[in-house]
Amino acid sequence: MNYATAILESSNPIVKNFVNNPEFKNVVNGFLINPCEDNLNEINLAFKKYFLKIKSIAYFSKITFFEVQRLDKNIRSINEKSPLILDAPIKNDSSMTLKDTAIAEKTQNLKNECNIDIEFDKAWNNLTKKQQVIIYYHYFEGYKDLEIASIMKVSPQAISKSKKQGLKKLRMVLDDG
Repeated sequence: MNYATAILESSNPIVKNFVNNPEFKNVVNGFLINPCEDNLNEINLAFKKYFLKIKSIAYFSKITFFEVQRLDKNIRSINEKSPLILDAPIKNDSSMTLKDTAIAEKTQNLKNECNIDIEFDKAWNNLTKKQQVIIYYHYFEGYKDLEIASIMKVSPQAISKSKKQGLKKLRMVLDDG
C-alpha cells in the first residue's frame, strides 16, 4: 500500500480531519496528484504542524479543566472554613441567613417604591394637561413661572394659579391614597 492510499483510507480521526482541513487541502492534493519525495516532505511538514496544533489545544484544554476544578475546590474550602457573617444562619435551627433577610428587605422596599409610583401616577393623571406641563417644567426642568408663561404664551399669574391648583390636587390624592 502506498502513502496516497494510506492517507485516503485512514480511519484515524486526526488524519481524516487533516485531509479535510481547507488549510492543508492544497498540500494533500499536491501529494495525491504527484506523490514525489518533495511533496511527501511537504505533507509531512504540514501534518507535523497540524498535529502540534491539535496537541497544544488538547494540552491547554486539560490544563484549563483541571485548573478550574482546583480553583473551585479552593473556593469551596475557603467558604467552608471562613464563611461570611451574612452567610451564617440567624438562629441555630434556621436555614434563613442575614443575606436572605437583606434580600427580602430590599424586595419589600422595591415593592413600596413601586406602590408610591403607582399612587403618584394616579394623582398625576388627575391633573389637567396644562397643570402637568407647568409642574413638569417647574419641578423637573427648573423653569421659573415667568419662563413657563413665555413658553405657553399666558400670564405668569395664570401659571402660578394653575401650578397651585395642580399641587393641591396632587396632595389630596396622595394623602388619601
